[in-house]
Amino acid sequence: MMNMPFRHIKKNKRRLQDLNSKIRDGRFFGITHKGIRKQNEDCWAGIRVADAYLLAVADGLGGRAAGEVASKIAVDTLTDLFSAGYSEGMSQEEVKDLLISLYKKAHKTIIKNATGDRSGMGTTLISTVITGDSVIIANTGDSRAYIVNGAIKFRTRDQSPVQVLVDNGLITEDEAKKHPLRYLVENALGLSFNVDIYEQTLVSGDLLILSSDGMHDYISEDLLPDAVRIGMAVGDCADVGSILFEKSLETSTDNVTIVVYSNE
Repeated sequence: MMNMPFRHIKKNKRRLQDLNSKIRDGRFFGITHKGIRKQNEDCWAGIRVADAYLLAVADGLGGRAAGEVASKIAVDTLTDLFSAGYSEGMSQEEVKDLLISLYKKAHKTIIKNATGDRSGMGTTLISTVITGDSVIIANTGDSRAYIVNGAIKFRTRDQSPVQVLVDNGLITEDEAKKHPLRYLVENALGLSFNVDIYEQTLVSGDLLILSSDGMHDYISEDLLPDAVRIGMAVGDCADVGSILFEKSLETSTDNVTIVVYSNE
């Protein structure tokens, strides 16, 4: 049996003074922190529109100008236009088309605003639309969505050169975390545009986890089911998110953002 890596939820007042943590509707929890970086280029959102939940995480590209601006534009564009464009009873195909159109709009808005010292800014964007037990996931870049319930049932594919190496069997997932090209992405809003769309079905007890690479590059995927099990035994999705958050900050050298949705 695996050693328990999460014994309790730590309380760190310094961290709590410098994070964005919200719970809405009792169904999801989100948290973000700059970590050891000087500023936080991540951004997240969670909203309910009619019968749907929209969750999103964006990670402004490090090493480029105004990553924090690009990630906020992406999340704000997505949430604002989804609120205006979504209506109850839309088919899954209509939701997919809506998400793709909103990603295109965010991409164009970032490019439009990429002038002066913001030239070249870009961001990843992972988002999910949940209606009942149905989940539509849209992804650009290397932020991720997981579905966990006793084990990892699903994970999005990173749009990155390192993921191509993993797919071709040239390196392992563990080697990918240390690869010198691990910070590169093939696609990002504001730069090279492409969206992967996934359709999944949730069952009772499933947790949907969105993360920036400040979490999943520093926590072994083997630990995710343990965090879910222990967190849900303690309380709810907020406890799962808090456990993953504190564990990430132990070793992460990046911004950390985590959103957890519970399908109870």
